[in-house]
Amino acid sequence: MQFCQFPFRYIEKRLNHAPVAVISPSDQEIHLPTTSAVLDASLSTDDDKIISYKWELQKGPIEYAFNPTKALNSTTLQVESLTPGNYTFKLTVEDSEHIKNSTTANITVIKETDYPPTANAGKDIVIYLPQTELTLNGNASTDDKKIVEWEWKATGDLNKAVDMQDTHTPYLLLSHLQVGLYQFELKVTDEAGQSTTSTVHVIVKPPTGNPPKANAGIEQTISIPQNWAILDASGSSSDSSKIVKYTWTQTKGPSNTSIVPLADITKANVSGLTKGDYEFQVEVEDDAKLTNKSSVKITVMQRNNEPPKANAGGDVVITLPFSVVKLNGSGSTDDVKITEWQWEREEDSLAAGIMLAPSDTSPVLQLTDLVAGKYVFKLIVKDEQGLSDEDTVTLTVKEDVRKKDLIEIILDVHLYTLSTSDRDKIIQQITLLLHNVKITLSHMRSQLHTENAVLILYGQNEKGDTLNGPQLAAQLRQKIHRDDGLLQFPIVSVDTVLCLDNCSGHGVCQDLPSGRMCLCNAFWMENFLKRRYGNGERNCDWSKIYVGVVTCLLIMMVIALFWSLLFMFQRNFRTLKENINGKMGSPGRESNGKRHAHKKQYTLLDDDEEIELELKDDDDGESDDSDSDILFETKRPNKTKNGFKKISGNGAGPHRNGILKNPRRIKT
Repeated sequence: MQFCQFPFRYIEKRLNHAPVAVISPSDQEIHLPTTSAVLDASLSTDDDKIISYKWELQKGPIEYAFNPTKALNSTTLQVESLTPGNYTFKLTVEDSEHIKNSTTANITVIKETDYPPTANAGKDIVIYLPQTELTLNGNASTDDKKIVEWEWKATGDLNKAVDMQDTHTPYLLLSHLQVGLYQFELKVTDEAGQSTTSTVHVIVKPPTGNPPKANAGIEQTISIPQNWAILDASGSSSDSSKIVKYTWTQTKGPSNTSIVPLADITKANVSGLTKGDYEFQVEVEDDAKLTNKSSVKITVMQRNNEPPKANAGGDVVITLPFSVVKLNGSGSTDDVKITEWQWEREEDSLAAGIMLAPSDTSPVLQLTDLVAGKYVFKLIVKDEQGLSDEDTVTLTVKEDVRKKDLIEIILDVHLYTLSTSDRDKIIQQITLLLHNVKITLSHMRSQLHTENAVLILYGQNEKGDTLNGPQLAAQLRQKIHRDDGLLQFPIVSVDTVLCLDNCSGHGVCQDLPSGRMCLCNAFWMENFLKRRYGNGERNCDWSKIYVGVVTCLLIMMVIALFWSLLFMFQRNFRTLKENINGKMGSPGRESNGKRHAHKKQYTLLDDDEEIELELKDDDDGESDDSDSDILFETKRPNKTKNGFKKISGNGAGPHRNGILKNPRRIKT
């Protein structure tokens, strides 16, 4: 006997060892302001494979919130927003046979050292009367973090009068100081609430000498056309000190003068003088802060009056759109002063546009609501003596190069309620609707009768080229028609600024008082179904000839249908009427007139007439049929009613209409 031998190999079962959890670093120390740390478990090992890492916070400050989901099954744990204190994190690793091992790591967060601030109220100050004001500067105070609070207060003789301002700023303003000693304390506080103080002394002494003597010079008289003069205070002097400052101001006379100090501080140049009397005052100050003032008069005379010279600014050329256009006539001059300005429109100028009041009586004329064309304006100027001059300016307004590509969007909201943010948001939403198209606002206006806001826009592609207006309007209408809730405000209409509809090639687009519409050619008309229920586009799609033919056919079909219904109704009504008459009429009465031979007349059987059904069981001499062929036969028996035989109306015995009806037989 032979045995089959099978080769086999003995596989020894692997002995699984527990994984080893390792956190690196196991201990670390961080100092604020650093508030984050990283723990790494990638050095953990296993004889097969680690399948999970679980991080836990075992110990830490109460206010710290640990979120383990951020390190779910990750070899790295990043902790943030750490506060001062000790933290212990536990790592648990699990291998492929679900054996676990754990270890911990410590993090110590050390609070940053915060030093108290250093207050510095500045050096002691000595001043002399008549100086009674002073500013103390405490901005030399320092802190390693930040000073958050400043506080000044007087700590010396509280009986001394003094006014203190800005006491919670680095700069303390003192006024109304008197002779004596003052002491002020500055307290500064940092973010941690730590504070320090510093004091400063202010010594106010009486004046050491006499104030300086101011001298504004001698009175002056000048004649136009000279409109300037030199102010000279070089005659001012001081006995005990040096004059260090000269300040000139105008106290009387016409305004619009200009005072400019010269290199010599004792002198200044005043310009812009016109006819009249002026007074100028100089204030001098010495190094002891003592001051004095003096005044001088200047008389400006006009011996010969020259007429003014008008200058309207020269011709101007602009291109729409412009909301406001300015014509500048301020270049007009006079030897004394121009007292009157007047802008007028010339007769050969366009009448469009509005001159904004009161700019028509000022040097600069402001115009609005202009249309393309040529405007001519005249500027008239007059001086005090009534002499005048005039100049004309031509304003040429060119048509907007983008006018054919402008589209207007009428919003269902009043213009006076539309804010700038709403406007910008609408433009942004329109830009998002039209991909790769940049929408730019040209200008805005209100609709005439409704006062709704009208946005005038144009579009550009990525290259900066202006897009075709009708195509852009059609594209935007299509986008809004799909979903009318895409924009912030409801849209009343989207159209081009100009009437550019091609009217299906069979008409002309025109703006009429009743609205924009297509004036179709002689043999064409609008497809009102497309206009009302379609995309709303103005058109001249329908030919009047075809419409007429189709209309006639429809009318004929309606008439034919009506006639057929009427004929059927009359026929059924006649039949019904004859049946009713036949039922209600007497059996013996003769019918009126001849009946048509092809019409069959039917009447209901009388109650006293019976139909006799006889089964045929013998041969019949009058029939050729065999007995087996006849199932049953109907006969009318001659019966009497009330003892008399029933006679039909035509005298033909018991048979109606004088016709003898044969019995009915049913054969197999």
